[in-house]
Parts: sequence; structure tokens; C-alpha cells
Amino acid sequence: MGKPRQRKNDEGWPRNLFKRGGSWILDFYFRGERYTTLGPMSRTAAKEKRDKRKGDIAVGELAVNGKVWRNKRWEQTDEQPSVEDILFEEACEKYLEWYKGHSRPRSHERHATSSIAPLKAALTGKRLSQISAFAIDKYKLERKAAQKAESTINRDLTMLKHLFSKCITWKFAKSTPMKNVKLYKESNNRVRYLTDKEARRLLTACNKDFRIVALAAMLTGLRRNELRSLRWSNVDFENDSIKVESAYSKNGVFGSVLHPDLKKVLKQLDDEQKPAPEDNVFVNRYNKPWKSWRTAFKNACERAKIKDFHFHDLRHCFGSWLAMHGTDIKARMELMRS
Repeated sequence: MGKPRQRKNDEGWPRNLFKRGGSWILDFYFRGERYTTLGPMSRTAAKEKRDKRKGDIAVGELAVNGKVWRNKRWEQTDEQPSVEDILFEEACEKYLEWYKGHSRPRSHERHATSSIAPLKAALTGKRLSQISAFAIDKYKLERKAAQKAESTINRDLTMLKHLFSKCITWKFAKSTPMKNVKLYKESNNRVRYLTDKEARRLLTACNKDFRIVALAAMLTGLRRNELRSLRWSNVDFENDSIKVESAYSKNGVFGSVLHPDLKKVLKQLDDEQKPAPEDNVFVNRYNKPWKSWRTAFKNACERAKIKDFHFHDLRHCFGSWLAMHGTDIKARMELMRS
């Protein structure tokens, strides 16, 4: 075997094996060619596969980058690399394990599991090689017939595309059927925001514990996860600012201006509750961090008689109001962390 690539390894991992989330990455060089593979599995299984694949490459039984080592030289091969061709439900388990270790908090539950569940219901029992573009187009039509939004179906298909991409890397699949599947065309022109009168009506219709959440969304432009993760240590009353933690921010950028109206409400809440710095700012009536405010928001909109309005549209209110008050586009982008 050739000399393996050296990396600093402070965690005592086996040679040529590196942990990334829930996956083991096998990464080594043989005769100038780099081999990288594996995926979610135990440490022992990873070591066993490492030793076997190194041996297979050395005797010319396993291709690397489309070449095999024979007669003391690399030879091109048209053979496809061998794959395990696992069942779709097994691929989903491995993908979700990997996704959980690589995604931001709550993203695993909110995006991966919600998209994977209907896909598993449709494709369970099939091996990856048996999933065709026809089967996926059939899935699209069935979801559409069930009156699912095209944007929701597109999220499912995007997740499926990434799943196949990872399975090819992990040698569970040879190719992806997604290259022959088209996503629905979505219209991104929808920008819904509230008038001053509608905003006051909505806030009046909110329950007391949810009203401050809605007000903060309107006056900061923070996203759902950014609001949900906000702690008192992130609120700076002296400098009138709010710091967004990078783990929850879309692009890792910090900061939002603390509007005077929101500052007044938060200061009053701080004086009443005297929370610890690590406590969540927004809590429900039981003084617990919100798990979901979907019902509270829906009920408030119904009571206020506001239709075709989503929680994310509160962020649109912030951006639209900035524009109405003459804030230039560059400043708006910075304030909204776009």
C-alpha cells in the first residue's frame, strides 16, 4: 500500500478514518489516487471496511476514480464500482442519521423527517436501483392529487435528490433517477405584508404570551428559528440591539436593531420576570420555551379576520415598512441579514 495521507488527529480515531457527524469518512491515497467513501456505521464496521477496501484496491479488485491497479500500474476500467444497492427505507435511516449530525438545530425534524416520511410511504420495499424517474413522477402526481402545495412537493424532491447524491458517495447506489425529474416551477413573487391597521388588529387578537412574539417578528425581521432560540443574553438594552446566534442564523451573520416599541415591551418583561441570561426570551403561558406557535398564530389571524397570511410574512412586514420609510436597499439587506 502507498503511504496514507497524514492529517492531524486529536481524537484518537483509527488511521485514515475521520468522524463527521454520524458518519465515518474513509480517506486515503494509494499510488497517487485518492479514495474516499463510507458513511453512517459503527467504528468497528468502519475499520473492517477500511481494511477490506485497502486490500481490494491493492490486488486490483476495486476501482478508484475509474481505474484499477494492475500489473504495477493504473488501468482505466469501464466497470461501474460495486454498490450495495440497499433498500430505500434503509437508505433513509442512514441519510437521516447523517443529516442530524450536519444540520442546524430543528432542521432535522422540520425538513428531513417531514419530507422523508411521505417518500418512505411511497417507495418502501424498493431497492435504490429500482426507483425510476417514472416512480418519482408518479409520486409527484399523487402528492398533487392530495392537494399538497407544489413548494412542498419540491422540498420532498430536493431532499430525495440529496439522499441519492449521498448514497452514490457512500457506494449504496450507482446513479440517481433525479436527473430525469423536473421540479415544479414556483412563483416567488408573493410578498404579503400588513398595513398599520391590520398589524394593530392582529396584535390585539393575539394571546398575551404570543403577542410579544408577533411584535418582535414585525419589528426585527428575525426568522422563526432565530426568534425561538433568542435568549436574554442576546438582548442588549444599552446599545439597542439583538444578537442572532450563528447556529440559527441563515447566513451566520449577527445582529438586528432593537426597535423602541419592542424595547419597551421587553424591558417590562425583563423587570417582571427577572430571567437568567440563558433563559429564552419568548415563552408560553406555562413559562416554557415555545415548541410551536402555529396554532396561536392561526387563531390570531382568524380572530383578526386576516387571510392569506403566513408567519414568515411578518418578516415581510419589517422589510416593506423599512422601504416605505425610505431605507435604501443595501441598508434593508443588512438589517434583514439577506
